[in-house]
Amino acid sequence: MAGAAIFVLLHAIKGWQLGFPRAFSRLAAIGTAYVAGLWAAPLSPPAVRAFFKLPDVALSVICGAVVGLLTYLGVILVARVLFKKTSDQRLIITRLLFGATGAVVGSLTGLLFLWGIVITIRVLGTIAESQLPPSSSFEGAEISEVRAKAFDSENFSKDSQPNPLTLGFARLKQSLSTGVFGSLLEAVDPIPHDAYRIMDKIGRLVSSPEAVKRFFDFSGAETLIAHPKIRTLVANREIALLAERRNFQALLGSELVIAAANDPEVAHLIQTFPLEKALDFALDIRSEENSKASSGELQL
Repeated sequence: MAGAAIFVLLHAIKGWQLGFPRAFSRLAAIGTAYVAGLWAAPLSPPAVRAFFKLPDVALSVICGAVVGLLTYLGVILVARVLFKKTSDQRLIITRLLFGATGAVVGSLTGLLFLWGIVITIRVLGTIAESQLPPSSSFEGAEISEVRAKAFDSENFSKDSQPNPLTLGFARLKQSLSTGVFGSLLEAVDPIPHDAYRIMDKIGRLVSSPEAVKRFFDFSGAETLIAHPKIRTLVANREIALLAERRNFQALLGSELVIAAANDPEVAHLIQTFPLEKALDFALDIRSEENSKASSGELQL
């Protein structure tokens, strides 16, 4: 909480220095960048597909983010040319008015930036947590038990141990999810809790070859496997090795993955597929919950 307060205070001081017009332009730049990114995201893949080997979904996200960033910087640059800072005002009352209103707007901008940073950490932290073995030192017993089905400790080689960045994001996410700040964050987070749960399950799925095999044994997976491009992915040994090693950069750059991800028929199959039920089946979550319930009844 102290770090968050200092972050907002620094933005308030910056807002005082900039004055209301420039401070407000920074706030407006965020909204403009968001709209520009949303507009550019679906339009950009055909233009950049020849230069980058990535699925269209990934290209849309990256290009939307780049366009949004450039738009933000452009609005800030124009505001610096058009508007004066607080220190440029000659009259004291005008300077105070510029500074005070700029500080208020700067605080709002700081809160908005803080909110975005925290949400990003939660998303990346959720993905990072799913890549950790159940023996990770900072995890609680409950988290370890839930992940036990997705990792085989004996087969978890040194080469597949999580890197410091993964551990760092997981620890940050854990720290943000505790205490009063964690409860507040849950209330203002625009991403549904179900989405975090599914992200975690997908991360654990791709980290476990056994879970992947069980995923395709799910009763509703026949329609997915029947598609030629999905069948080629499942049968490809190189794709399986990349998934086992959690080399997601190489996976996204694979021609087979790109072809499947960009196929409209595959996209329709995935949209109509009962994903979470299949994930629960693959990770054996239901049977684990039932065994816990049974053990609880026996203890009673």
